[in-house]
Amino acid sequence: MMNYIQTNPEDILDRNIRAWGEKTQEKISDLHVLVTGSGPLSQMFSTALFGFGVNKITLMGNERISLEDLNEFLCLKNGDFRPKSKVESMEGILKQINPKVNIQTYRSKLNSFFIDENNKPNLIVDTTNSVMSKISSLNLSEKYNIPFFSASSDENKGTAI
Repeated sequence: MMNYIQTNPEDILDRNIRAWGEKTQEKISDLHVLVTGSGPLSQMFSTALFGFGVNKITLMGNERISLEDLNEFLCLKNGDFRPKSKVESMEGILKQINPKVNIQTYRSKLNSFFIDENNKPNLIVDTTNSVMSKISSLNLSEKYNIPFFSASSDENKGTAI
């Protein structure tokens, strides 16, 4: 089993508060971010969001773990190749990093995601490499007036818009 860095969430927040102030940190902590995709990029974004103190993240992806996913450093434990979704595995690992965060997972495509006032995210982060998924994220962003950030990676190249 891999060992993950155990960081005290209060230490992270203390560092952030000293950097940008308590009021700004409260705003960041109150954010709800929807992260689409379940590859290494979504794992890095999710981990970074927790480091900034975001307390609510919704992970959405429809891929299952396979033997080809050995390069996906965060969501796999040594020998953990049971057929479960990547977002469920990511949830478990992220909870080990910070057990106080609120993580929701959906093993589905974005076009089946329903948004109401109780679960409306403040930001959509699309980390998929699929053009159709990015279009779905952008459409959702426009429909509900939610800011949108898109990133993708292809071997050694990366793009963020």
